[in-house]
Amino acid sequence: MTKVTSLSNAVRATVNPGDTLVFAFTHNRSHAAAFEVARQFRDKRCLKLVATGLLEYASILSAAGAISHLESAFAGATYPAPAPSRELQNAYAGEPDSDPDWTNLTMTLRLMAGAMGWPFVPTNSLAGSGLWREQSRALIDDPFTGKKTPVIAALNPDVAFLHVAVADTLGNAVVHAPDAEESWGVFAAKRVVVTAERVVTPEEFRALGPRTGIPGSRVDHVVLAPFGAHPQGQFVWSPEEGVASYAEDYAFRLNLRNLGRDPNALRAWVEDWVFGTDHDSYLVRLGLERLGELRNAAINPAVGAPADPALEASPEERAAVLAMRIAEREVRAGRADSLFAGIGLAHLAAWAAETRCRAAGVATSLIAETGMIGFRPILGDPYLFNRPNAASSLFHSSFLRTLGVLAGSKARSCLAMLAAGQIDAHGNINSSRTAKGQLIVGSGGASRACRRMVRTARSDGLRVWRPCSTPVKALSRLHAVRGRNASCIGDRHSSVTRVSRRSGMIPRYAAARRIRDSARSSDRWVAWRRSIRRASVFRNSPRRRTAAVMSSPNRSAPNRVCLRRTSRSDRKARLEQTNTRLPAQKPSGSDLSVE
Repeated sequence: MTKVTSLSNAVRATVNPGDTLVFAFTHNRSHAAAFEVARQFRDKRCLKLVATGLLEYASILSAAGAISHLESAFAGATYPAPAPSRELQNAYAGEPDSDPDWTNLTMTLRLMAGAMGWPFVPTNSLAGSGLWREQSRALIDDPFTGKKTPVIAALNPDVAFLHVAVADTLGNAVVHAPDAEESWGVFAAKRVVVTAERVVTPEEFRALGPRTGIPGSRVDHVVLAPFGAHPQGQFVWSPEEGVASYAEDYAFRLNLRNLGRDPNALRAWVEDWVFGTDHDSYLVRLGLERLGELRNAAINPAVGAPADPALEASPEERAAVLAMRIAEREVRAGRADSLFAGIGLAHLAAWAAETRCRAAGVATSLIAETGMIGFRPILGDPYLFNRPNAASSLFHSSFLRTLGVLAGSKARSCLAMLAAGQIDAHGNINSSRTAKGQLIVGSGGASRACRRMVRTARSDGLRVWRPCSTPVKALSRLHAVRGRNASCIGDRHSSVTRVSRRSGMIPRYAAARRIRDSARSSDRWVAWRRSIRRASVFRNSPRRRTAAVMSSPNRSAPNRVCLRRTSRSDRKARLEQTNTRLPAQKPSGSDLSVE
């Protein structure tokens, strides 16, 4: 008996008011299904939405007035870099019971527990951080050790939507990697709808040979939906399936990112592009030429032109270069053989470090949380999760393996390079909320950072010295690098606030010297003097150590460095604490980092 039906009929037959929905994330989601749910539940505000990531599809469902409750690890835009969505921020603010304090790993674990029939599953990702709350979390006694162990509740959505390259009429579906969530949402859900680029007969499906996928027994409805993942892409790794890959529609996603900042503008777009269309007319509106370009871009991507080298480097570029050199040094010293490339500014630093190490004959491997292992990024495209990057991978995996194992608390020789909204001198990090409690984007995968990490923090108007919500308890080595509004060689918006060791304090002058040394090739003497001037007021601290400690090969503990914004009056008050200052010295060496 065939399970093939129309998109509207599939949604009508499976989704009821009050249902919890999950749009399963492989390397894409079924936007065709999300748009249809938005049409049928317009302004009813009766559905619950859970996800590792609430991206464009979630903003559209929220703007359509279909959602009453949200749970996620990340909420916002990811192209070209992470950014908040005002629509989702307002949705969370309007529903206090909504929960944005999950992580990519813990949300996947909850779905896995639901699929396995477990009532809960243990985790060490949330306890001790600002992500911990009473809702769906608990501490229990470990029956083997007696220690308190965090557990999280299983999750069984009512309906799961999954987009695939090919399915048959009985519901069997091929899932192409990387499969970030391992399709646990599909196995945990009570009802499942599959949208597919191509639908074939069971005989044709069997002729394809063994593939990773979903058995038809778990699927209720199959819908033919070409370009059903748009504006995300579809990756296909074998020509036998008769389906061509297509790339992310960057222009479309960038437009939705901008619209997400204005809920009224986004609602107007939804009225036009969603309520005013069905899937077929949506594709017609996109046009054959645009769709063809997306297919071509998946195989022959356009390479962006390099920036003019004569232009002054931006704060973000300086931060990325600093992080790159730290990572390169760690790899060359044998302290890391893999780099975990987080989304945003940090992965550019990881890419550059891997390229430089490879050119020097030093082996290292790049890892991305969605399951790309050993990939080599394409030049000219800064988006982390594009198809060429996935195609270059040695292996494809998932959140459970990348975040839970390869970059988890038991990671071996992995240096995580992640981006965040806030960071303090103690290693506490935050991408969850501002000081006023407003959602930023959420933790994403950051809570599972490995023990040695380079973090690039962007201020974007946030007061970075506020208490941060996500302590990294497992962190044993932290290199902090600030991006926007802060220069790593000391500009008028930043100062070194703390350099600490487990057994005492290292003088800020020593830290400033190291930061100042980074400017040797650019001859920015004014910046050097500023760094020294700001730091030298602390030179008489009774707890200080000599600068020689910084270069001692026998030191056993790492240092921590953080840059924070300071006001003009704050800096002036600090400088007035002393009338003596250490003289500026010509820097030696080119190491930008403090270890």
